[in-house]
This record gives sequence, structure tokens and C-alpha cells, in this order.
Amino acid sequence: MAVHLAAILQSDLDPMLGWDPMLVDVITWYDPVTKWGRETGKWQTIQRRVRIECEENEPAPIVWIDDDECFEQRAQLLEELQPKAPVLMVRPDYRIGISRRQWKLIDTFVHHPEQFDTVTFDMEPTCRIYDIHHGF
Repeated sequence: MAVHLAAILQSDLDPMLGWDPMLVDVITWYDPVTKWGRETGKWQTIQRRVRIECEENEPAPIVWIDDDECFEQRAQLLEELQPKAPVLMVRPDYRIGISRRQWKLIDTFVHHPEQFDTVTFDMEPTCRIYDIHHGF
């Protein structure tokens, strides 16, 4: 995610959604200048964030939205890390983005993460019908 988009999400979108920007953070998973981490950075960033939160006294829940790298095998691998706070993995249909159903799930998770399992994986049902999308 480009730094500019991350800044917009933090400064504009969070307040519009009623989310506290001090609690909801956007992670930049690759260097937008050098492109370092662009091909493998997402998965490594999520693993690193889960490990960091495992060391915290008050671990923060994590939402990972990705139309390319969120899938069941990764959910199982995250469960093996034994996160101390819930992780929500959302795989939208790349043709439409996050569905209304998924948006409701994300919003519920942000407001009530304690209602979720350690790792929750959600894939939009239409993703199974279409070939995989490769973002770059």
C-alpha cells in the first residue's frame, strides 16, 4: 500500500467509520520507493506483526485484507503461531473488492474482536468460481 493511501486511510477513513486512529493502524508492507518486499512482504509482515503482538501486554487484534495471499493454508500457519489476540483474514473477490457482507464482518471484528476465534478466515464465495488474481 502506498504511503499516501495509508495516510488517507488513517486521517480520513478511520474517523468516517467511527474507528479510533490510535487503535486502528494501517501497515505498509513494502518500501514504496525501492519496492523492497513487494513480492513477499505481505505474508512476512503479517507473521512479524502476530509475533510482535504475542510479546505485548495488551496484544492488538489484526485484520488482514488481501485478494491474493489470504487463503486457508495461511490461516492454519497463523494458528500455529498461537496469536494472543484474534486475527481476521479477509479475502475479497478481486473483481468487486470487499463485499457488504465482508465489510459488516470487519466492522464487527474491529468493535468486538473478543467474539472471534484466534484466527478467522473469510473468503468471498465468488472467489472459488474465478481464477486467482495476481495483483502485479
